[in-house]
Amino acid sequence: MTTKRSHRWLALALAITISWGCASFRAGQLAPVTGWPPSVPGKKKSISVVVSGSAVIGGKPTDAPQQMIDIWRQRTWATYEESGLFSDVRTGLEATDLRAEVRIEDSGEPNIALAVLCGLTMTLIPVEAADKLTMRTAFKDADGNTLASIEKTETVNTWIELFLVFVMPAKFPTGVVKGVLNDLSRATITAAQEQKVF
Repeated sequence: MTTKRSHRWLALALAITISWGCASFRAGQLAPVTGWPPSVPGKKKSISVVVSGSAVIGGKPTDAPQQMIDIWRQRTWATYEESGLFSDVRTGLEATDLRAEVRIEDSGEPNIALAVLCGLTMTLIPVEAADKLTMRTAFKDADGNTLASIEKTETVNTWIELFLVFVMPAKFPTGVVKGVLNDLSRATITAAQEQKVF
């Protein structure tokens, strides 16, 4: 009897896990980046990219998980590398012609009551969470002088609801957030190039 009950609970848990859907959508605050990768200047400079970050949940600042910062660092570095604008792209405080000090803030306002209700109804009642991603970048020369400070923002709205399982493959939160991080860096690099930083 106990075994049968265990199997029923396991089957129910599995059904809930595979039937719920979640999808993320951009709010559209960040204008699309056109002409990427940008035109390469005559003489390229080397750059080091230093990435740090924080999270703000319900208005309360907190340290961002290291795993999240690692993803931010990897995505940011990759975008600078793919731009083709630099002779060398390094991470950390290394000796280079330029340094990009990037700080990313993930600010969210969770609705706990609605999230509980969503769970109790097995996601028939949807719940939405918004994550505002802000990238602030200070470009500095080899002597530490600030050449430009650029801020770019995009909000990702994530919905959890049963029938979103059909759009989930194309709008899975992880993929959408990575795309936003790429575009925040692209928009930052484009703005810096327009300001003649490099």
